[in-house]
Amino acid sequence: MDHGHPTIRKTEMQASLSTSASKQWAALVTDINSACDEMKSVGVTFVRPSDIAMSGALLGKGANGTVRRGTLHAPGTPARDVAIKMIHATGIDDIKSDLVEFQNEMLMNHRASGRIREGKPSRIAETICCAVEVVCDTASVRFLIVMEHVSSGKRNSQDVADLIQDDRHWKALRYNGVDTGAKLSSGFIETETDPIQDVFAYVMSRKRKLTLAVEIARSLRELALSDIVHLDWKPSNILAVARSGTHDAERACPLVKLIDFGDATTVAREHEPTKTLDYTTGTPGYSAPESEYGIALLATDVFSVGVTILELWVGCLWHGATSERGYHEERMRALQKVERSDPMVASVLAECLRPDPATRPTATQLLHRLKKIQKAR
Repeated sequence: MDHGHPTIRKTEMQASLSTSASKQWAALVTDINSACDEMKSVGVTFVRPSDIAMSGALLGKGANGTVRRGTLHAPGTPARDVAIKMIHATGIDDIKSDLVEFQNEMLMNHRASGRIREGKPSRIAETICCAVEVVCDTASVRFLIVMEHVSSGKRNSQDVADLIQDDRHWKALRYNGVDTGAKLSSGFIETETDPIQDVFAYVMSRKRKLTLAVEIARSLRELALSDIVHLDWKPSNILAVARSGTHDAERACPLVKLIDFGDATTVAREHEPTKTLDYTTGTPGYSAPESEYGIALLATDVFSVGVTILELWVGCLWHGATSERGYHEERMRALQKVERSDPMVASVLAECLRPDPATRPTATQLLHRLKKIQKAR
């Protein structure tokens, strides 16, 4: 199945390109080939762009690309239902930037997917292969990342952010300005800001929250054992997996899958536990304080996972904050809500959100604490 090199559509270069720009473009194509060779040397699989059919529904859209459902038609293998992330880059500077992110995502995901290659259950979404198409006449590049399609039991994939906002987990107490008479069954109440000010209660069960929290912690531990820091944990980067029969967390199909390794990096727990990056990572509100200074360590992910579980617990975490101080205040207000209704969970999350990374729990400690709470009730 391995094609090994980018597909280059060698048509006549645009007449508008100067000699200098043509040389830059030629050098960029050389860089793309070198990056592909490096990825292939560690086991990343390439296919031809023509082997990938992006014919399905839109599954997601981000700043750098779109994800659609499609089919992989690699020679010698059965057709496979997949999710395809496409980054379409134009302009030399944007292509260089997207190449770095594409290469990093493929290398980090390949490293994180060791359990998949061993045939073991994994809470990391598998990246199956990739393709690169260089279009010379338009000076553009398509980077294609082919991933397993994760079924949530619905028509399309569902991430944890979608799951939190699912109508099943919200009960209307006032709708269209009229009280519904619904019995209050939640300590997590949200009032809409429009003039009608409808009121909804977040009613996802505690059992369901704990099940998901434990699964997220398992995913974090799996990643930490590979010495990888993801650096962008948040509900929208965690896919929910459909249940299949009775769930046994140790042996059966995992209930979550982590995606999007574009920001990820490696650390060495014993020799280089901290890495300093020359760029910032993550999503405001979810990122640990040290991320602002380009510092990455395993505890950085623990902070973001703490924020993610906090949002899972309260339903709606953000209320308009635009600064780090505002994000901190909103996290603390949410944590106080959890403290009133579930002090054991609040205690664990407060440890994850400590400003000093050295005082946060490890991934294994977090998992053990959550499992202990799960078994207590």
